[in-house]
Amino acid sequence: LFLRSQGGMRGGAPLDGRDLRSGRYLVSNFVSAVGIIFLNKLIFRSLTFDFPTTLSLLHYATSYAGLELLRRLRVFSTPMRAMTPRLWLLTVVVGLAPPLNNLSLKLNSVGFYTLAKLLVTPIIAAMEWLGEGKTVSVLRGLSLAGIALGVGVAAVAEVQLTLAGLVAVAAWLPVAALYKVHWSRAQKEDGWTTLPLMHRVLPYSMVWMALLAPATEVPGAVLQFDFSPPAAFLLALSALAAFAVNYSGFLVLGACSPITHVVLGQVKSAALVLGGYTLFGQPYSQRAVIGSALALVSSTAYAMIAIRESKTGGRKSGGVGAAAMMTGDLAPMKAPSWRRVM
Repeated sequence: LFLRSQGGMRGGAPLDGRDLRSGRYLVSNFVSAVGIIFLNKLIFRSLTFDFPTTLSLLHYATSYAGLELLRRLRVFSTPMRAMTPRLWLLTVVVGLAPPLNNLSLKLNSVGFYTLAKLLVTPIIAAMEWLGEGKTVSVLRGLSLAGIALGVGVAAVAEVQLTLAGLVAVAAWLPVAALYKVHWSRAQKEDGWTTLPLMHRVLPYSMVWMALLAPATEVPGAVLQFDFSPPAAFLLALSALAAFAVNYSGFLVLGACSPITHVVLGQVKSAALVLGGYTLFGQPYSQRAVIGSALALVSSTAYAMIAIRESKTGGRKSGGVGAAAMMTGDLAPMKAPSWRRVM
């Protein structure tokens, strides 16, 4: 459907090499983005791997190794720029957000974890309104209210919600919002693209991440974990998926239309909510289903409205743009401008 819609936009022409390449990017991003959530939940639940920060460190180390390989293959280059205050702040939030995100996944059901992530957008809009006086259009505001209401209804109906899980979500949300805001500004105002920016900040972010470890897991306990072959295989697969999410997302953003991004993001969210039910036996009441549907529909509406407003050259307003809503991933990405990725 994604590919046919893009072909239709070009006059209904048959699928060509570009369509097939875009299809590969879409499939790989969907599989890796959805798969890593299920893998991590399986690791926390079945392996009783109670080390969310260690898992995040493994992800970052693997991602940095992959980025370094791509850099040496001349897929991208990292500009030799001095570290600015913005970049230093970005290293902190990039280092803190993933462990808190994994902690939320560990303590919450997959469905509620997925819906809670949608609250990042209303929080960014509120932060920009309070800090900079930026406002959003009425339609965007109604969409943000729908997201918050839908997540709230689903939370009230969430039978597996615990105080610890709620605290983890509350700790993660503002950090994730700062992550998106400063990542987006580094791209828009400082001219960074995704892969060079990741390559620049990840080494410093891993230091901040290691400093957070004692607050999220028992120090040294990971050394006592039984790294059996099945456990090691799942951990390695999760680490590879972490790199695949970022790289495939980078390719998708450069190859597909904004509408395709929106659909892809919401399909991933719906797949995660349904997967929580089918794979992990998460029960859903009628109220939870209604709340989930309202949140997903509202987030789609917000992204579509943002795209329409950007195309019509509407007034400059606050709130996270469509790009941050498209993939549903943590870091909003910028399409590659330096060359086409094959």
